[in-house]
Amino acid sequence: MWSKAKSSKRLAKKLTCIILAALILTPASMAMARVDVDLLVTEDPVLVITGSDLPGGARGTAADLTNERAYTLEELRELEDLAAERVYSAISSFPQKIFYRGQGVDLQGLLALSGYDANGKIAALAPEGYRTVLDLGDERFSFPDFYDDSAEGAQPAGPMLAWKSAENRLEPPVPPEPFESPDEEADASSLRLFVGQKEVDEVTSPLLAKNVNKIVAGEALDEVVLTVLEDEYTRADVLLLPRAQNDYEIATQAGTRVDTVRGTPLSVLLEDVDNEAVIAFTTVDNYGRISEFTMTKGELVLGCAMLAYEVKGDDGWTAYLRNTDEGPGYFRLMVDGTSGAHAVNSIYIESPAGEPPSAWAQLEVLEALEAGLVPDSVANGGWENGTTRLSAAEAIVLLIEKASGSTMEEIALERGWNLQEGGFDDTDSAAVTFLKHAEVTQGVSADENKYAPDSLYNRAQAVTMIGRAAEVFFGQESQGENPYTDVPAWAAPYVGYAADTKITFGVGDGLFGSERTLENQMTAVFAIRAYKVWYSAI
Repeated sequence: MWSKAKSSKRLAKKLTCIILAALILTPASMAMARVDVDLLVTEDPVLVITGSDLPGGARGTAADLTNERAYTLEELRELEDLAAERVYSAISSFPQKIFYRGQGVDLQGLLALSGYDANGKIAALAPEGYRTVLDLGDERFSFPDFYDDSAEGAQPAGPMLAWKSAENRLEPPVPPEPFESPDEEADASSLRLFVGQKEVDEVTSPLLAKNVNKIVAGEALDEVVLTVLEDEYTRADVLLLPRAQNDYEIATQAGTRVDTVRGTPLSVLLEDVDNEAVIAFTTVDNYGRISEFTMTKGELVLGCAMLAYEVKGDDGWTAYLRNTDEGPGYFRLMVDGTSGAHAVNSIYIESPAGEPPSAWAQLEVLEALEAGLVPDSVANGGWENGTTRLSAAEAIVLLIEKASGSTMEEIALERGWNLQEGGFDDTDSAAVTFLKHAEVTQGVSADENKYAPDSLYNRAQAVTMIGRAAEVFFGQESQGENPYTDVPAWAAPYVGYAADTKITFGVGDGLFGSERTLENQMTAVFAIRAYKVWYSAI
């Protein structure tokens, strides 16, 4: 998600302090071997109930916040009072008449557990973006004789979320046979919304959403409450992540107490981060001692670190909420052997070595970081280290997004590019596929359809990619007169463009340094310079 770069801005602030202090730090002395075993046992929620129409808007007090809750499939199946097996008549858009049988949980009863007993509108959402809106005030039925357009014998058929279902499309359709046992194994990967018909001829198949994982009562609560690297989360988003339960000993003035909490392990939030990476945190209220929790990911995993969002008490689970003068905090960082940190709102990676860029690049690297133009893979890779071809692709896509004001997905949709198809055989990166569709990159071997994502880029290749992107996305004439003596013919026009627009000044002595490895600091500098050229031309 290269369009989001708050972690880069935090790196910029830290880098400013490093430069001003002229401080060169050594690599972390506590670097450790990779930790392959997660000490926290996780379970997977399949559904979250959320929305502004829950009591208190699911905000305000801890009791209000508790109404926004997630369920695993096992928890749903344990709600015996809400268990249901129903038959639904339905008509598809073709049209075709179908009988469904669903086994699951009554939806209105489930909403009541979150304090919602109104007959308003709700939305059922699926991960792939599908959204169904349902008015609970509508009376709905299953019509046993709907094949003959008869409403006789209509049975009430309220909405349900089914973990098991069957259908019958025969002509004429008949209801599927009852399931052998309510304890039959459910499909743990999905829930399906079933609703009855208002009228015997109503087309309802568009309402029968599959893979439902979110029920929204009223408006969506879309406030970003947590940023992890470049990813932004609402509280409901976090509730749907794999979760764990654990006990932590907390030292207080009155003695030691044990808190039982539930939340998302850091091993889940930082799944793709190396264990040697140094992880840091911020809090809503800018807690002065939060730096005490800065440690490697491996150390955090060994310390059973999690972001807790619920605390277990005598009456069950209650949402964690920390109200501060700067706003509410929804997550508490828990680490074995510590008292934890309240109101955490972001997690980011510190520079591995803490070293600033070279003197010539420092100001422009800072500018690029502040503008959100540097992917984490570049910002955290060591400024004098080489940029991989994959990181270069991520950087150029982020640059295109920032300069155009549109996301990669929006651009691809507008131009009719399917990012699931047409990529290279050796990488599934959407950024690389996007650039291939745009003919900004041609890979390393057209015959073998290879991109070599882990290979390093050189300066000529990087500037060529910038020039092609300028043509494709911003309609710029990127064919200039090359002023340098060491540029291959295929790159010369683009290097000329970069020289004319002051994206590059070469390396001295009439040389461009075409074969020189593209360093991460060079990637950031090229990005901020190209951004200024492209943005000013829009």
